Amino acid sequence: MTHPDSTEPPESPERATRVDLAYRRALIAFSATVLLAAVLGLLGVREAEATASASGYELSVRHASVSRPGLATPFDVTVGRNEALPEEIVLEVSANYLAAFDENGLDPQPTRSFSDGERERWLFEVPAGEHRLTVSFDARLEPSVQWTRTATVRLLVEGEEVTVVELRTWVMP
Repeated sequence: MTHPDSTEPPESPERATRVDLAYRRALIAFSATVLLAAVLGLLGVREAEATASASGYELSVRHASVSRPGLATPFDVTVGRNEALPEEIVLEVSANYLAAFDENGLDPQPTRSFSDGERERWLFEVPAGEHRLTVSFDARLEPSVQWTRTATVRLLVEGEEVTVVELRTWVMP
C-alpha cells in the first residue's frame, strides 16, 4: 500500500494494462504500415491505360487508376491511325469526370467545344498527313473529390461514333 502523499500511481488491474498495451501496439503497427506504404509510393497516383480499336482507328486514354485530391492527375487521349487522320476529329468525354478536376489547360486547344452537362465535346482540326493526335488535359483533382469517378471517352469521325473507352479512377482520401 502506498502512502496518501505519494506520487507513485495507484496499481491498475493487470487486464487493463494488457488491453492498453495491445491498443498501443496496434496503433504503432498501423502507423508503421501507413508510413511504409507512403515511402513505397503506394498512396500516390497510379496510372493506367485504356485502349480500344475499330475501323482502323486506335483510341488510347492514359489516366489515373488511383489518385488523391489535390494531386496532379494524368488524363491524355491519343487517336492514331495507319492512314492519315481526317481533317476533323471529335472527342467526347463524360462531363462529371472532368468536373472532378481543377483544369490548368488543354493542349492542343479544341477548335470548338460544346457541353450538354453530360458530355464535353471537343472538335480538333488535324493538319494534313498526320497519323496521330494527342490531347493532354493538365489538371489536379479537386480537394473535395472522394471515392470513384468513371468516364466514357468516345471518338467521333464525321458525326459517327468510331470507338469508345471506359475508365475508372479511384480517389483515395
